Amino acid sequence: MRKRLRKKKHLGEFIDWDVAVTVNLVPGSDYETFLDDWIEQAIEGNHCSLVAGA
Repeated sequence: MRKRLRKKKHLGEFIDWDVAVTVNLVPGSDYETFLDDWIEQAIEGNHCSLVAGA
């Protein structure tokens, strides 16, 4: 299959890997510190991107 069609159909090197993550923090925990660490270590550390929404 040609590269253009693989891209259009999200196949091969154009596959999107979507993962939903739900986080429940303990009351009194520092949300901003957790979020900074999560983005730095889990997302950027694995060369991924983050799309956040509710």
